[in-house]
Amino acid sequence: SGLSRVVALAVITALVAVVTVAATLFVLRDSSSGVWLAKQFAAFNHRVLGGVSTGALAVDTSTLDRLQEIRNLNRAIARAPVFGHGLGYVYQLPSGDDEFSTKYQPTYSHNFYLWWWVKAGAVGMVVFALFALTPLIRALRRASAPAKISAAVSAALLAISAVWPLPEMPIDALALGLALGATTAFAGMASTGRDGARI
Repeated sequence: SGLSRVVALAVITALVAVVTVAATLFVLRDSSSGVWLAKQFAAFNHRVLGGVSTGALAVDTSTLDRLQEIRNLNRAIARAPVFGHGLGYVYQLPSGDDEFSTKYQPTYSHNFYLWWWVKAGAVGMVVFALFALTPLIRALRRASAPAKISAAVSAALLAISAVWPLPEMPIDALALGLALGATTAFAGMASTGRDGARI
């Protein structure tokens, strides 16, 4: 029932947004605000919706750089799949002469899981999985709403780490650590029923 409510809310929100944008474009069609809004809508349609087409992705430099990064990571994993190369390992050459390219890019990756496998190998991946997934599974098995909410937040942040390396960035790593800490805490707390009995 919770999933159906979320889907219904998403559909209603999308319909309201479409109707609102269409009505606003119609009412303001000849005004400067209407022209501005039409340009914003066209830009969004071109850059966001059109940007995920195969033709656009084939020439997008950011996408091509990430695909090359993944190829470099896979080659490095193949050379030391079990224990990895260590945290300071340089797995790719810099692509430019700016500070990020020369200082961070050779050891940085947008995909945290492949990055961690290069650094710590399959053994490190198992350790991380036990560290991150154990409280997640325990929290999802709890009846309490805080446990399920904290598990959902942690699961979302762990999913994001496949395309944005949260554990590699200081502030993002703090956010992920706080979420996993909350999940661990709520997973270990016993729920109480209406009569005060522990469940």
